[in-house]
Amino acid sequence: MCSDIMVLLRTGNSSEDLDWETLASIMEHIHLLESEIVARNERLQPQAMLHDVPPQHERDLAMQDLENHKSIFAPIRRLPNDVLLRIFQMSTGVGVKPDVKTIPWVLGYVCHHWRALSRSSHSLWTDICLASLRYSNLSSGQRSLRNRLLSLSGDSPLKITINMINPFKADIPHRPVFPSDDRDRILEDITRHSHRYSRITLIIGGPVSTAQNFSCRLPLLRSLFLAVFDINNPRICRLFSSAPLLQDVNFVGPIVMWREFARVVSLSQLVRLTVHDDIMPDFYACVKETTALEDLYFRISHLEDQVVQPSTPGSNAQLLPTFVHNNIQKLVLDGKLLCILDRFSIPNLKELLICSKLGEDHLVRPEVESPDLGVGVGHLLRFLKGSECNLQAFHCFIPIPLSALRSLWKQWLSSLTRLTITITLPTQGDVVRELTFQEGEPGVLPNLQLLRLRTPDGVSIFEDDSLLKMVLSRLARCPGSFTTQDND
Repeated sequence: MCSDIMVLLRTGNSSEDLDWETLASIMEHIHLLESEIVARNERLQPQAMLHDVPPQHERDLAMQDLENHKSIFAPIRRLPNDVLLRIFQMSTGVGVKPDVKTIPWVLGYVCHHWRALSRSSHSLWTDICLASLRYSNLSSGQRSLRNRLLSLSGDSPLKITINMINPFKADIPHRPVFPSDDRDRILEDITRHSHRYSRITLIIGGPVSTAQNFSCRLPLLRSLFLAVFDINNPRICRLFSSAPLLQDVNFVGPIVMWREFARVVSLSQLVRLTVHDDIMPDFYACVKETTALEDLYFRISHLEDQVVQPSTPGSNAQLLPTFVHNNIQKLVLDGKLLCILDRFSIPNLKELLICSKLGEDHLVRPEVESPDLGVGVGHLLRFLKGSECNLQAFHCFIPIPLSALRSLWKQWLSSLTRLTITITLPTQGDVVRELTFQEGEPGVLPNLQLLRLRTPDGVSIFEDDSLLKMVLSRLARCPGSFTTQDND
């Protein structure tokens, strides 16, 4: 019966798929095995002192046979293959690695059915994570395991993460300690599959000699995260010169590499763009060239830099021609407000987030008034008024004068539903009172559903009942539709 039960288990069937005669036979065999194991345990007691191995081994075989018979009744065997596969996919995590000790590799060691299901399901192996290692740290089968991982995905589109940063010296960023790592081998292995990549995450520092072989073979690529730190290796950006379906880009790196990327990739096809630059980026040129863009996240690391087009005479932003971008709906500016912000308008903008280290400094030291802060607010207001957009969400992490807020609230009277503002000690009372509905008056922002108030350190807006009155007045006008948060 031992061989018979193994045949049944390998079919993947559960007890519900078997006829009553087979089930009765299995149950009878389970009872016989349980009796046999009890008897063997009794005989093993006096023989244990003699270290008699054969009886112990025979008992272990009987235990294994019993577990095999009982497993036919396991509830998980009654799950359909599509449900079981979904469980496998959820357990995989962030990506499949060439490591047999991780999921989904270990699924093949549970039972024959799980092995057959996991190894034949191409979708389980399409999210791949690779990392460069020292040659001296590579096992003899590492490369074959990587190729085996790629082959298990069949012909399905691939999502691949390639980390070529480690190992590096801590005091010399992005410089490899060991020149003989396997980054070139990784690129050689994945080149023949590049026509299947739908998403690529590439984090790379240092030279790659085989990068040129990876270009012009990305017909399915739609999403790219590129973090590149070696300014002497522009060929990395050229890898993506032929990606006609590319729409979503997240770029991290110095401006030299960004400009090379913008030169070889058609920015006009992008729909979502996130840019994290270590130095001054070309914000104006970026917005102007990404004509199909809907979401833009732009981060400036160095507050002292001004963002202007490099070809502009005298670096005077006001000499740049104005233009209209009709497609951007979400704009996130993480950094200093740009002096160039009012050189274009975005009439269909729905969500705007402005955050700045200037704003954080102002919260920590609310008594310090930065002249740059007022200049930045001025450009912001001109941009918003010129765009004539009906914002639905406005999140601002720098303090804005009450007079400016009033003009914005008037512009977004009926459209704004989510609001985050930074208030200072002199303006907090006026802002709360301004947002309080008065009986017989239309009130400010009647459709507001979520309000977040950011205050300086050590300042509380709960010192009196003004906030409570504001909340109650809005709940009375719009029951169950208003939430307020205090972020101090």
